[in-house]
Amino acid sequence: MSEKSRFVRVLAGAVLACVFFGAWPSQAAENKPPPAAARQNGKIVGIVTAKSDKDIMVKAEGESGAKRYLLAPQAGSAPSADVRAALKMVFPTDLVVLQWQGEQEPVVTAIQAIHSKTRFGMVAGTVVAVEAGGNMPCFDVKPRGQGYTERYVPQWDVKAKGWNKSVVNAIAGLNVDDKVKVGWSYDERKRAAQVQVLSRPKPKRVEKEETPDQTP
Repeated sequence: MSEKSRFVRVLAGAVLACVFFGAWPSQAAENKPPPAAARQNGKIVGIVTAKSDKDIMVKAEGESGAKRYLLAPQAGSAPSADVRAALKMVFPTDLVVLQWQGEQEPVVTAIQAIHSKTRFGMVAGTVVAVEAGGNMPCFDVKPRGQGYTERYVPQWDVKAKGWNKSVVNAIAGLNVDDKVKVGWSYDERKRAAQVQVLSRPKPKRVEKEETPDQTP
């Protein structure tokens, strides 16, 4: 075999090897799963509806129901030190800012309660939810103009050792879409001292179907 033929064969083999081994990593890269950093995450503002040592339920602004968020990514594991410290200042019915990560079972990465800067106040707005029964009667009000929806519970009557009965009765008479004015006090959560209904939505008019005249 001539030196020229031998050189051509060696060169052709080298080219094929480069093509084969060069294409292999690119094909593997196509099948490689997305990095962990691409996992879904987000941030919401909402009302805490329940809390345990494993999870927290938060009703995000504009949503009709609450969603469950885990406090730690794995069963039996503890939340991070920052989350544990923040949770000590979070109570059911509080308004919070919550950051989360994950898809099917989102996990809390940060949470902060939005505490009132004043002990007393007044708000006018629209009732968006009412829970008159249960151990803690409450109602949600979307304030007129700007502001997040907040949850209000009755004030505690120390003498009667129970909820303020007049406020409990007022909550029982509320309906979604009622326009209200609420006088409140703040102690870990917003407590309604008085509830005034300003207006109620007009009932929808039901048009009766005309029955044909069957007079002979």
